[in-house]
Amino acid sequence: MKEINNVLKDRKEIIFLDFEGTQESQEIIAIGAVSAKLDNKNRIKSISPRFKVYIKSQEPVGYVVTNLTGITDELLKEQGVSFKEGIEKFKRFLKSDFSNKVFATYGNFDLRLLKVTSDLNDMMQDELILNIFKNHWDLASFFARYMRNSKGSFLSLKDSLSIFNVTFDG
Repeated sequence: MKEINNVLKDRKEIIFLDFEGTQESQEIIAIGAVSAKLDNKNRIKSISPRFKVYIKSQEPVGYVVTNLTGITDELLKEQGVSFKEGIEKFKRFLKSDFSNKVFATYGNFDLRLLKVTSDLNDMMQDELILNIFKNHWDLASFFARYMRNSKGSFLSLKDSLSIFNVTFDG
């Protein structure tokens, strides 16, 4: 618990964040998130409804990504918005001071997608994007310190969730 308190540094909201990206160019094609508000003992007291927005990419999605996520070029044409508009929608979802939140991802690949897409769209200096990089918490690395599978390897997100009796939902 001491290590978690150190990560949180008195912040009372964790944004669990997931980006999907194109196969080749590594551009973000979807932003998914949920916000967890914490009580004074850093236990989750409430969870927001899910946030999801599709982002139009400059390059095709790719066969492997479509098979894994169900996201197609057609879906992005119909429902996708520009990266800038997607970030603005995400800001509205977050509602308040971005520096007061911890942004948790499972691994650091999401940050790579964010860097590539922010660079492509000239948005690396956006306040929210800067705060995601500054206040990032890699849950995979955190869990790896305490949990491994029977072969000593890192756990997948699905396996990590099962330890906490949380159903994997894609």
